[in-house]
Amino acid sequence: VYNKKFIIDNLTSEFHRCKSLGIPLSLIMFDIDFFKQINDQYGHLTGDYTLKKTCVLLKDKVLRAEDIFGRYGGEEFMVVLPETTLQKACEVADRLRTTVERYSYEYEKHQFRVTISLGVSELDMTTHSPKDLIKKADAALYKAKNSGRNQVCVL
Repeated sequence: VYNKKFIIDNLTSEFHRCKSLGIPLSLIMFDIDFFKQINDQYGHLTGDYTLKKTCVLLKDKVLRAEDIFGRYGGEEFMVVLPETTLQKACEVADRLRTTVERYSYEYEKHQFRVTISLGVSELDMTTHSPKDLIKKADAALYKAKNSGRNQVCVL
């Protein structure tokens, strides 16, 4: 999974490429619901395992080779989806959500479940910069979290 600098650099590059060619570009932002509780209840090593396992699970089971997946900060992640419409991005986001929800995590004899909340945005006429795309996805993520978590939202 890429770091923040790498993913922002690639988002910027894809943004300009897709905008100039008039092709779709979508962005998913997600984070792990109640991640602090995992750290508090089971310890930071379990939290670290949860982050790593979630990334491996999503890379192996859902994401395509051309998708750019990285950690944005803390337990927050970003997926850049080149040449992907908003509808398709929402389908990918829901597959990410259900894959995590259905997986049974286990670390040091502790079994637990995890859910994620996701926000999706698309390059459109109101999107003037990569930062605009991030702001829209982030606002949609907060909508998902404030609407009960474990869901996909779009603004």
